[in-house]
Amino acid sequence: MGNDKAIVRVLKDYRVKKLADSNTHVMRIEIRGETSNRKYIVAKRNTALKRWECSCPGWIFSKKCKHIDAIVPILEQSLKMATEPKLLEDRRPRHAKKKKPLN
Repeated sequence: MGNDKAIVRVLKDYRVKKLADSNTHVMRIEIRGETSNRKYIVAKRNTALKRWECSCPGWIFSKKCKHIDAIVPILEQSLKMATEPKLLEDRRPRHAKKKKPLN
């Protein structure tokens, strides 16, 4: 559930829309082209390859895609941050005295 929240937060910032997963792809995202008003789908393949793919002509014909280059690093960083265990740090300033535990 934490992963979904992280993804939704990133998607709102970049004005892209999360779509439902399919049998062949997960993390499906609808993104608009920069130079046109066309919509493309960027998604992660749900097979052993686990590679990102896009429905744009660049990906279809040459396997190079600016949509993947733009959004995937941001998504993966957000997911990494959402799934890393939170460090339990003492938030007091270093100069503050620690209280002794009550016995």
